[in-house]
Amino acid sequence: MYNLLSLKRVFVIFILFSNTVLAEKYSSEISVGLGMNNISFTETKSVVNDPTRNSGPISGTASLLTADIRYKLFPSNKIDYFLRLTGPLFTDGANSYFGAHLGASYYFVNSGSKFKHNDEGNTLTFTPKLRIFAGIEVGTEYLIYAEEGVKKENDLIVDLGFHAGASYNIFKDWSVMPSIHVARGAGAKTTTLNMQGAINFVYFFKGFGRSSL
Repeated sequence: MYNLLSLKRVFVIFILFSNTVLAEKYSSEISVGLGMNNISFTETKSVVNDPTRNSGPISGTASLLTADIRYKLFPSNKIDYFLRLTGPLFTDGANSYFGAHLGASYYFVNSGSKFKHNDEGNTLTFTPKLRIFAGIEVGTEYLIYAEEGVKKENDLIVDLGFHAGASYNIFKDWSVMPSIHVARGAGAKTTTLNMQGAINFVYFFKGFGRSSL
């Protein structure tokens, strides 16, 4: 009898949990925008061993206007997981940059996503007006650089960084989102400090999976 009662309790808890999960649905979002990347790089001593080089390690800065594309998936109304792609719009002729990053954000103000709640047949949809968030990200950078008297070099870099930003809803499914990103990276030839400021236009859409809107 005791085992039967315990089994019933587990079953009830499972049903309540399932109903709660299914009652809450979150949007996904995609955003496109412009960024300004300032990448400070310093070559490692190993570069000097290259017989084609006639100079020692160099340091420099690549400042580039970039395109920024992001996709965010929300497992809850306070957390997102995202993919961010960055590429050059215009270069200075010597330097160029491409980036791909995965990360997560926590929302300190309001829900992170457009949020739908079903309760006994009634459906309520909430669109956050103001969102403030911060998080971490990891990714790769492909840097092409050159300084006076040095041929063009390139390096594949792994970096780790953090970001922070805000989003303000301007239409039903649209928001504007400024953000900053700072990351330290290391590659075979260089170490880098990448600082990016970006402004994106965000579109909320249905998303994928059982917990999507």
